[in-house]
This record gives sequence, structure tokens and C-alpha cells, in this order.
Amino acid sequence: HGQLTLESDVRELGAGVQIIAAPGETPGHQIVRIESGGQTLYCLGDLYHHVVEVEQDGWGVTWSDIARAQASRRAFAQRALPEDALLIATHIGGVGRLVATDEGVRWETVGQ
Repeated sequence: HGQLTLESDVRELGAGVQIIAAPGETPGHQIVRIESGGQTLYCLGDLYHHVVEVEQDGWGVTWSDIARAQASRRAFAQRALPEDALLIATHIGGVGRLVATDEGVRWETVGQ
């Protein structure tokens, strides 16, 4: 008991490090935000399984709660876009960032 804490919003872990609730993949799914030297990096875990889910935020894997995943993705995009944050996602290779489009957002791989 007491080894795991599921956050319902944002928790500060230390200077520049936050855990942010992002349910959908699982009820307790969380992402990590790291800020240093004026730059921000998010470690997204299973927020996205493929770049298509960035553009089509209501798509997802059959075992997830699609409505909650979509809400988490939209909340994340609102947070990350103005920060021009770098992103690492477990199922998407390389480092990316979100880019605003007329239709919503898309994934852009950094350095390509």
C-alpha cells in the first residue's frame, strides 16, 4: 500500500517536473512535463499510439476509453501548443511537436 498515487490533475514533483493526469488509455494514465532553460518536454506515454491519433483525436485502441482519451488529448494540445513543447511518445519514433492546422493539430517530427 502507498506505493502508487494516481493524480486527478497536476502534481509538482520538483523544480520543473510535473505529473499530469491524462486518462483514456487507462483510468490512471499520466504524462510527465519537464521544463528547463526555457524549454519544455513532455513524455506522453500512451497518450497517442500513432500520429494519426494526433489529427483524429477521437480515434484510439479498442481497450481504451475513447471519450476520456479524446478529452485528455485536447487538454494536452491546449497546454503544449503555446509552449512549442518537444514531445516524446512511446509509440511514435523520434521527438516531435504539435503544430496547429486549420483542422486542429498535427504531429511534426523534429529534425526532419
